[in-house]
Amino acid sequence: MIKADTKVDVVDLHKSFGPTEVLKGISLSVKTQEVVSLLGPSGSGKSTLLRCVNQLETATSGQIYIDGRLQGQVERHGKLHRLKAKEIARQRLGTGMVFQQFNLFPNLSARENVVMPQRIVLERSADAARERADKALERVGVADRADAYPAQLSGGQQQRVAIARALAMDPSLMLFDEPTSALDPELVGEVLAVIGELASSGMTMLVVTHEVAFARDISDRVIFMDDGRVLEQGTPQHVIDNPQHARTQAFLKRHTGEAASTSVAPPASIQLQERER
Repeated sequence: MIKADTKVDVVDLHKSFGPTEVLKGISLSVKTQEVVSLLGPSGSGKSTLLRCVNQLETATSGQIYIDGRLQGQVERHGKLHRLKAKEIARQRLGTGMVFQQFNLFPNLSARENVVMPQRIVLERSADAARERADKALERVGVADRADAYPAQLSGGQQQRVAIARALAMDPSLMLFDEPTSALDPELVGEVLAVIGELASSGMTMLVVTHEVAFARDISDRVIFMDDGRVLEQGTPQHVIDNPQHARTQAFLKRHTGEAASTSVAPPASIQLQERER
């Protein structure tokens, strides 16, 4: 039974690509206003899980619920049937997703990249979409670059525009899929600062990351995955500082140096970094 304060509930989720089973019976939940980070080695199924939650991939079996509503499927006469693409798109409206790659339109300015989805999907007026875009760009610290095109922005700035694009759609759930993996090391902190600000504001978030120190700082709960399964979950103090499973211990041992060198800058540092450029 799904609890009233549960935002996301994943039940016995399996996903195969041909003969390769990537998710092997994942079950987890995320409470409203909870920040949950997914850690694990490459190929453990973390990104596939996120894509299934947002219905970008169709699960082989199992169920996903958001706000208590079954996602991507409907039950008729005791059987589950896949929803039509338009109905899935409607379900997806409350979920924002930020990918490894920025996926900005190169021929549109930063502001236009944030405005366009609102106009097409939410059918907002031009003025309302522009106002919402400017607020979102200001929130992520790139308001002064609103008229710049992606090629004129650093990788960190482009990713912050991508975050603003998701925020402008007014999601109640944010999914982050390795949002700093495509960035140069010196640009990682500014993106992590934005995500940290969202976490502190009460946004419900499911974050796939390899930044162990960041996961410790922002997460209410950490889930460690390996080989398509959840091996360990709990508070950051439990999973990161005192892991019980041998696979978790081995993973964290390999990432200790990286985790120690990664820190979350305060949101104010975003503006400082912009001035220094």
